[in-house]
Amino acid sequence: MTAELLHDAEAAMSPLRARLARRIGSPDESFRTRIQAIARTVDNVVSMGPGDPDLPTPQHIIDAAKRALDDGWTHYTPPPGDIRLRRAIATMVAATRGVAYDPEYEVIVTLGAEEGIYMSLLTLLDPGDEVLLPSHRFTTYDWSIEMSGGVLVPYPTIADGQFHLSVDAIRARITPRTKIIVVVSPDNPTGGVATREELAAIADLARERDLLVITDEIYSKFVFDGREHHSILSEPGMRERTLLIDGFSKCYAMTGWRVGFMTGPADYMRAIVEVKHTLSICTPAVSQAAALAALEGPQDCIAEMQAIYDARRQELLGALADMDLAFIYPAGGFYVYVDISSTGMTSEEFALRLLADTGIMMLPGTIFGGRDPDAHKFMRMSLLVPNERLTSALERMEPAIKRYRSEAAEARRTAP
Repeated sequence: MTAELLHDAEAAMSPLRARLARRIGSPDESFRTRIQAIARTVDNVVSMGPGDPDLPTPQHIIDAAKRALDDGWTHYTPPPGDIRLRRAIATMVAATRGVAYDPEYEVIVTLGAEEGIYMSLLTLLDPGDEVLLPSHRFTTYDWSIEMSGGVLVPYPTIADGQFHLSVDAIRARITPRTKIIVVVSPDNPTGGVATREELAAIADLARERDLLVITDEIYSKFVFDGREHHSILSEPGMRERTLLIDGFSKCYAMTGWRVGFMTGPADYMRAIVEVKHTLSICTPAVSQAAALAALEGPQDCIAEMQAIYDARRQELLGALADMDLAFIYPAGGFYVYVDISSTGMTSEEFALRLLADTGIMMLPGTIFGGRDPDAHKFMRMSLLVPNERLTSALERMEPAIKRYRSEAAEARRTAP
């Protein structure tokens, strides 16, 4: 762009837009926002992109929130959260990870897991510090790292068409500026689940190189086919150098309640309480009451949700196999990461074409792994679609895939 055109473009901006801080990066409309806007104009659309459970929040949680409002849970709580909820969180973490935390000083209730991610990076990164994180990932990490002055360094999580955490690949990317390794398991978007051996090797590396670890375990309640969730937090010597990020959005279908949590050593957690206070004062009291009911109430709702998601997963994987579409084996979480390269389109081209032709909305891999050279060939498909809608979407999708492949073959045949 010439200087004259640049001047004209800036002149058309509001003073606020023209002075947008450089750390915000590119503020233009994302592909995710654009395709969701297009989807709203399509009749009978089946949305297989977003990660918002279609199942309702369990009724006992809703009832507890209603009672809490009547009982006056309408004011500020302490910034780290209501102590009753923090105690329940500490009890749950001890039971599921085998690690004890003092609820008074080592648990902070956050405004969803995303606030925990941002607070962690904002309070740990100095300008130029590097963060190693999965090459395909939830992009909250990208924004949080960049706004905190850090440098994002992806490490590969896909090898030979499957999810794999390679300690050697992580080690090869360590520099003198490396400060943090981010581990996400179960993984978004691939659905991969880390093995205990993989996590133990990363823990060894973190201790050896004196690195910090953020472990994102928001999907930990949903693992399939007899697999188990393992936490790097449980490895020897990791409690003092690891932050656990988790929440209630996925396992209790509470995305709109915006309540999560983080745990860490007392001296660090006490140092960041004022950051939490500055960002949001506290997580809404009524949402904390609901989260407390979730932890203290019956847990069979999780097993019921898991069974529903697993049935959908089996149907989806069977249909993809029938369409001869490869995918990353999803051992956990809500998603299937599908390889659509046989259609001859990039993932963004495929997303737009499939939406226009069939009314099915998916998210392209470039949203999750924009810097990875293979991101253009993957699509993320969600299990969070009612069963009859899922079946309908797969019936629409199969002939479209055949047509796309046929067109790609013809294009190759007639290419000069």
